[in-house]
Amino acid sequence: MTIVDQSPTHAPIPATACGMCGGDGCYRCAYAGQQQHGRRAGRPQLRVLRYEPATRPADQAPTLAAPPQWCLIPVDPPVDPTARQRAHQVLRVALEVLDRRRPISQLSGHVEAAALRYLQATGTQLGPATRPSRLTSLRVCQPHRDAAEVAAVCRLRGRPRAIAARFDLLGTGPAGWRCTVLRIG
Repeated sequence: MTIVDQSPTHAPIPATACGMCGGDGCYRCAYAGQQQHGRRAGRPQLRVLRYEPATRPADQAPTLAAPPQWCLIPVDPPVDPTARQRAHQVLRVALEVLDRRRPISQLSGHVEAAALRYLQATGTQLGPATRPSRLTSLRVCQPHRDAAEVAAVCRLRGRPRAIAARFDLLGTGPAGWRCTVLRIG
């Protein structure tokens, strides 16, 4: 039995060809008598894929495709420079307080009472300073306009320590940023 195409330009199509391609020999019906749309009877079919890139002339530079829209990494919004400056100043002074080079009263206008009590308790637990502490890195993030979250690393008593702090904008200008939470790990 053969299926005949009604158009005058085509030859008769054998009955074993698939109806999807019209018998033109697509990859699905390459073995029309043994295969039905990508499957042999009971066995999966493997297709040969070209795994080596096509060669290009030596004088042609490689072209880089633009990355897809879904893989672009969002950039953090800019941080208020006064918040970064204030965080650096307050944390540097807090390290000097822990080294007992400054009295804790110098931080009273810049740090909330709970953070002052935490600094005082931490300072009594630490032994005497053998070398001055220093702030080695500082990262500031602003989740919203009136708050800044700070992550820092310092050398305290010769060991690296992590510092986490939160600064809230409670007034105007650089002096408006006050440290409300402070933790040293």
